[in-house]
Amino acid sequence: MQPDPNVFLAAIRREISREDLFGSALASGLSPILMIRAAEGLAQLQLRHGQLPQLLRALHGRQRAALGEAQALLTAAKLVLPVAIASAAALPLPPGEAGEEDVRFYEHHVDALCASIAALSAVENLAQPFRTRLAALCATASSIEHDMRTQYVAALASFKRETVGLPGAASAPRAAPTAATLTSVLRTRFPDHPGIEAVDLRPLAGVNAQEIFFFECQGHPQWQGPMVLRRPSEYNPTQAQLADEFELLNDLHAAGLPVARVLTAERASVPLQGDYIVMERLTGKPQTAVELGERGRDALLQIAAILARIHALDARKLSAPYRDHGGGVRGAMQRLIDRFHRRWLAERVDGSMVLESAFSWLRANSGMLDDRVSLVHGDCNLRNVLIDGTRVSAVLDWELAHAGHAAEDLSYIRPDVEAVMPWQDFIDAYIGAGGRAVSPQALRYFEVWKDTWRTAMAACIYGAFVRGVHRNFIFGTVAFHEYYATLDTLAAFMARDTSKNSVSQE
Repeated sequence: MQPDPNVFLAAIRREISREDLFGSALASGLSPILMIRAAEGLAQLQLRHGQLPQLLRALHGRQRAALGEAQALLTAAKLVLPVAIASAAALPLPPGEAGEEDVRFYEHHVDALCASIAALSAVENLAQPFRTRLAALCATASSIEHDMRTQYVAALASFKRETVGLPGAASAPRAAPTAATLTSVLRTRFPDHPGIEAVDLRPLAGVNAQEIFFFECQGHPQWQGPMVLRRPSEYNPTQAQLADEFELLNDLHAAGLPVARVLTAERASVPLQGDYIVMERLTGKPQTAVELGERGRDALLQIAAILARIHALDARKLSAPYRDHGGGVRGAMQRLIDRFHRRWLAERVDGSMVLESAFSWLRANSGMLDDRVSLVHGDCNLRNVLIDGTRVSAVLDWELAHAGHAAEDLSYIRPDVEAVMPWQDFIDAYIGAGGRAVSPQALRYFEVWKDTWRTAMAACIYGAFVRGVHRNFIFGTVAFHEYYATLDTLAAFMARDTSKNSVSQE
């Protein structure tokens, strides 16, 4: 089942009704008018797609009867029947559920009745009995359209109340944290520094898996300046526990890796309405290969060295959620595959033979992997790297980190690398910094895994939006687009003879 476009049309209307996308400060006042008119137009489109066929179906019998009267009147007046009458009369009543056929039926009958009224009205000195019957036909036809319009207007009003009137999902939307609330939390966490304070708290705009807020920290001798508060979105797409990152990130920072230090983290905070983590804000910003330009090669060579150092860490000594507990890479991958598969089955709104086949392929071909376990970032590309000038200043977003195979990170960043430089140059730098060579088969395996988990997660995010679990319009629609984009890539692989890429697990 494909997702109902009504969901997206309704959401677009709701969002542009709430936000001044054109700038309310415009002196002309045109901005609010554009918003209102655009919202009204989308409401009309949604209603016509969703409810109009059912409204029109209830009128078909009256239309057919009116058409019969028009045909009889024209025949009695010895007038040529308009072509539209024959066309409409030939249409059968639409079967099954209401749909586009009902709209076409209604419109054909409107054209036929209009043509009949026009033909009779054009006759000069039309006899009085015919004028009386024509007036009755006009009243009948007008009453049909009047009843349709009355029902349509009522349905439109109901739709507006149901969509724009809803403030959020089933429960009230969670309030954004304030600087005062965060200050209170920090003072509770650091009683030895009663002057600690969060100031200038502001959200980071954009499409983010977690809610991100920037602020300035004051009143703590070791933690002064720009900081970041992160907490899960009301719909947490990764299902990660942010507090788990506290020890991991501080350990990585202590090992000399470009990772932000964490000040504090907590599960189920009442004042902040859930998990949160507070860390320093490092300089730089994510940049695409195009934005980097000539700096791209140097930045990616730095990333190669950083990944080599991450993968060289002893995974047996990491904090519990990221530690290698034994069982090897293959066992870890089977558990990861099962987790994403179960979630996709539970949260999707439509099935996919391609995605189901990809999960099957991954289970069957874990023999492509050797059992060298490494810490894996899990989402390593330029989007999650801060670059300050020519320096890589931070690796961000560790929600998907786990004990796994180094080839996963390498495969994930490969498209960014190949947009800038030869892949072999990157691998040479990786190995030169202490990374170990990975097989082409392992890289291929994780190309499939990358598209599989991203497709499954996107399906869950937009599926949750369609079902009303969350009302993050930007997140839901971006995920809808990404679902089909990654599914196309995955379909191209799965549609080929994959037996060439398969190995026995024996």
